[in-house]
Amino acid sequence: MKRTLYILLALLVASTASADDFIYVKKKVAAGPPLSLPVTDNFNRTDANPLNGDWTKVTGYYDLKIVSNAVIPITDSAWAGYHRPVSESWPNDQYAQLKIVNTYLGWRGLFVRVNNDNNMYALHWDTSSWYVKRVDATVETLLGSAGSWSVTTTDTIKFSVVGTTLTVYKNGVSQGTRTDSTYSSGNPGFGMYYGVVQSAGVDDWEGGAP
Repeated sequence: MKRTLYILLALLVASTASADDFIYVKKKVAAGPPLSLPVTDNFNRTDANPLNGDWTKVTGYYDLKIVSNAVIPITDSAWAGYHRPVSESWPNDQYAQLKIVNTYLGWRGLFVRVNNDNNMYALHWDTSSWYVKRVDATVETLLGSAGSWSVTTTDTIKFSVVGTTLTVYKNGVSQGTRTDSTYSSGNPGFGMYYGVVQSAGVDDWEGGAP
């Protein structure tokens, strides 16, 4: 008798549940453990082409590779970049940073709130200038004016977003801010662009919560 009542009750619950109810349960079960921050990658491993580890290539960008425990582009005259995998659940307020390992000409980049694989906020810089941009499916929009600085080997560059405020740091000192409200979530990453020199590189990536 009790078994019959349990079966009838189960059928009643199933008949009143919507498809959304079952989708919600599936999402809850699939959720992974909380992300432990900061996340770091010093790239101290065997040379790899393309970059290996827990990284996802930005759609529409080219690959990077590990050479001598640092990261450099594979090809010239194109942006190459990666972001943390979508399986990681990052806080909306986040930062990305890395260290410059040489001063060869070219552009380096840090990304925050990368979503749908190629929408993001990006900091692009060379040895004399920096730019904060919103990237919409690889289409770049400059946010505010360019900034100026002088960077050299071993400088650490950091790019953070808190709410709608994007801040650029060099060696822990703010270089300026920009604002935009288009993207509210996503994962951090990094990239590079070189016209003629593939040996310029970066090292010691870190991402976390400001």
